[in-house]
Amino acid sequence: MLPLPPRSQKGAVCTSASLFLLLLADGAAVAGGAYRPYDARTAERMGPPEGVRGRVWTHFAHRRRGLGRRVLAAPEEDAAARGCSRVYLTTGPRRPEAKCLHLAAGYRPLFDLSVPPESIGPLPFVKHLEIPHP
Repeated sequence: MLPLPPRSQKGAVCTSASLFLLLLADGAAVAGGAYRPYDARTAERMGPPEGVRGRVWTHFAHRRRGLGRRVLAAPEEDAAARGCSRVYLTTGPRRPEAKCLHLAAGYRPLFDLSVPPESIGPLPFVKHLEIPHP
């Protein structure tokens, strides 16, 4: 993780800091993701720089190793420590593996799971976080 400003002591408002997480193997990026403040209580997942699409990504040669879960968990912990009480993200309708990852990680879909994803467009999810008490 990249260095960040000091954490909020308030625990009620999500601070303005963002986080970018990059997992490396032999010096090459194999998975990553990020969040930024969405509103006073919510962190929003955002994709990495350099045109890589998606909010959380894993290089195809490194999938099925739990890296996606790690990329979800670390920023969630950081966001909660900064006072964020939830995380909001979207994924593409043609990404069934991403939809399954988010559901397995405790994200609640903000869309009807029985409707074909292509008819919805971007699939929104939210997860409520446990804010640690000092």
